[in-house]
Amino acid sequence: CNNFKAQPETSFPKEIQDLLTALGINYKKAIEISHFTKLENGLHYYNGWFHFKGSFKGKDCTVPLPGGGYSTDMTRVTDTFNIGFHYGNSMTPFKTSVRLVQIAFDCYLPWVLTNQPL
Repeated sequence: CNNFKAQPETSFPKEIQDLLTALGINYKKAIEISHFTKLENGLHYYNGWFHFKGSFKGKDCTVPLPGGGYSTDMTRVTDTFNIGFHYGNSMTPFKTSVRLVQIAFDCYLPWVLTNQPL
């Protein structure tokens, strides 16, 4: 995840940086970041999320799975960044989940650190 943190200006498109800032969210401090894999094109696949208190209009990005749990159906912002909104409280620092919106994202980034991943 240090590779993700090393490139916050690249990780989030400018319009997403502006949106998160308007919501009072520091886009450099996601609640969770996960690195999944290096793709054949050399980019690395990450996902993560933020929280804010409020509401949103539009589709809920969660897609329930038949066996339980859910997947996400996010909106493409750029070729390397997707975003979605739903009501959720995974790992939240907020004391209550009332009106708690979870902003999920995934992105594809180059490796910029000098040490190479295993």
